[in-house]
Amino acid sequence: MASRSGKCLSLPGNRAMKPLFRLWPLRQIVLAVWVLSLRLDVPQVLAQERPTLVQGVDAIGTTVSDMDRAVDFYSKALTFQKVSDTEVTGDDYEHLEGVFGLRMRVVRMRLGDEFIELTEYLAPKGRAISADSRSNDRWFQHVAIIVSDMDKAYRWLRQNKVEHASSGPQRLPGWNKNAAGISAFYFKDPDGHPVEVLQFPPDKRPREVAPPDRQAVPRNRSHCNRGVGHRRQRQVLSRLARNACRR
Repeated sequence: MASRSGKCLSLPGNRAMKPLFRLWPLRQIVLAVWVLSLRLDVPQVLAQERPTLVQGVDAIGTTVSDMDRAVDFYSKALTFQKVSDTEVTGDDYEHLEGVFGLRMRVVRMRLGDEFIELTEYLAPKGRAISADSRSNDRWFQHVAIIVSDMDKAYRWLRQNKVEHASSGPQRLPGWNKNAAGISAFYFKDPDGHPVEVLQFPPDKRPREVAPPDRQAVPRNRSHCNRGVGHRRQRQVLSRLARNACRR
């Protein structure tokens, strides 16, 4: 629950298809919040001199009950690629996680330039997500994935038999000017974690989500999009993300 997002990954078995899935640039949102807080809390001169403490988001962590099943889902349904697969145990991890006698299997997966980390507690086993959990519960978290075509993405997810959380793709209403025209769909992974796919209309497409004919921009040029001169844009994108989740 990225151009720094790098290359999108096409759906398996269809090389001619345009890139479909892309993780929402979470690091960009964190940076936008950080810059905004500095502008509000301290004079601009002091803000420029303050060393950067929060640098970004490394990965989104999710606990799963069956690692092989989870990896299969995220790789086949959402085109993530496995980066690493490790098993850990010992006092250091027990103190870090606050769980005595643990043994964990941790798989790191990549989509574009963004990462998720799936963790299975081989011992001791944890509790399942509550069956009546809803999006207004305080423990609710999700990963938002940008898609290039909502109709194709929805058909692909249906082929992979995902569990619906939304009744189907929804277009956000016109009265919400910041989010009007954004299409969104919630579904669940095999453990019941909510996942969202988003498609932005052309007038709201984040700079990192370039049109298909412009996605081969050199990496050093795409990095310039996150410079100080684009603070306002990052704040707008942050609001778009929040508005898209408040339905």
